[in-house]
Amino acid sequence: CAKARELDDGTPYVAEANGWLAYYSGQVPSAISWFERALTLNPSGATALLGLGTALEALGRNDEAEKALVEGTVSRPGLWRTQNGLALFLQRRGRIEESVRRLQLALDLAPGNVSVLNNLGVSFLFGQDYGNAVQAWNKALEITPLNEHGPTLSNIGAAYYLMRDFSAAQVAYEKASRFLGDDYRIWDNLSDTLAAQGEVEKANELRRRALDRAKLLFEQNSSDYHALASGACAKSALGLDGWREEIEIALTALPDDADLQRIASLCFLRAGETEQARLHYSQALRLGYPEAFLKADVQFAGL
Repeated sequence: CAKARELDDGTPYVAEANGWLAYYSGQVPSAISWFERALTLNPSGATALLGLGTALEALGRNDEAEKALVEGTVSRPGLWRTQNGLALFLQRRGRIEESVRRLQLALDLAPGNVSVLNNLGVSFLFGQDYGNAVQAWNKALEITPLNEHGPTLSNIGAAYYLMRDFSAAQVAYEKASRFLGDDYRIWDNLSDTLAAQGEVEKANELRRRALDRAKLLFEQNSSDYHALASGACAKSALGLDGWREEIEIALTALPDDADLQRIASLCFLRAGETEQARLHYSQALRLGYPEAFLKADVQFAGL
């Protein structure tokens, strides 16, 4: 980027490239300045508008971000990247129907684009259209290299789990485990799926495995509070001591993390402490965890 500036500092593409460099370096205000410079040089630059919208959203300036992203789609309506960028913004705002429409348009513009298919699957998932989510991800599997199948298969497992098709979820999670390695999250998800089918002994075996992996990860990275909390939840299910202190540490570090509140609710529910479980369940909802996912999860049926 420095060399490009030396060669031609008056080109919008150079300013845009520096904008993305600043954005991915965590220098968001600088990124905004670069994208604005690119737009001064070329007011209809669609990808510069995409960059500007992305950076503005990172600062919480969502109204301005949406305006820039919409302008980008108007400037070049045939560019899949701008449609995809706006769709992800809408997805993060919970405007799922609009997000799906934009992603379907992006897919029309770039048939077989794996990123768009995966994003479309996520939007369908948040819209509780689990069947179409699985369909989108299955199309992605047909295109992606085999060694990249793990996360997509894990998503498929999650969709089947929420549909309470636990046998299909188990198959997807087991396939995912072949690609994801010894990851506590896949063993955690698979153990929940086995437990939902009444296979408690097998579920507990995987919970012990998930606990070992989560413990190792937290030892390597003491800021990985999701690993700490997941390990605590496994301990709670296994009837082991120490989980209360660990979940408290995680919640103290990240009190506004909706998923940690969900995990805390599950810890207390597994320990038979329903009132505490309800408290954290409510906190998870207040912080934005999708209510539909909690209601669909058989583990929370008692709440």
